[in-house]
Amino acid sequence: HCAAHLDDDAGFCLYGARSQAEREQRAARYKSATLPPEASVLNGGAADARVASVAVTVPVGAIFTAESLAAIKMPVGIVEATADKVLRPAIHSGRVLAQCGQCRALGAVQGAGHFDVLSPLPAVVASELGANASFDRNLLPASYGRIAAFFQQTLGND
Repeated sequence: HCAAHLDDDAGFCLYGARSQAEREQRAARYKSATLPPEASVLNGGAADARVASVAVTVPVGAIFTAESLAAIKMPVGIVEATADKVLRPAIHSGRVLAQCGQCRALGAVQGAGHFDVLSPLPAVVASELGANASFDRNLLPASYGRIAAFFQQTLGND
């Protein structure tokens, strides 16, 4: 993914690279990379009977093939963060929603960046991660409510 989409998905592919030299080194690794032998295990899938429904916020979509997303058999709810610069919705959650028949959008948290949907972070951590200081955290309870409603619908009221 990163070898082909480095420029349009730099938030994901270059995350944590602080200098131009680090970005260039990582880009070179992506261009010469091959999958490790154990990667084929990832394509086999796994099932856990205890898991009947899943909800995710700002999911990474680039690491999944279209076939693996289409093979998902349980309900998956997805919440997007509209200002996510790490996992841009159009490339990640949007791709998952488009290719996964069992996935459904649970709405988007307007103005939220990737780290804004986490519990309040200590100021020093939020600054280091690039959290949006002006994000209105009062928008989060509605998102949590949509996730709870999704689970009530998919799992029942037990």
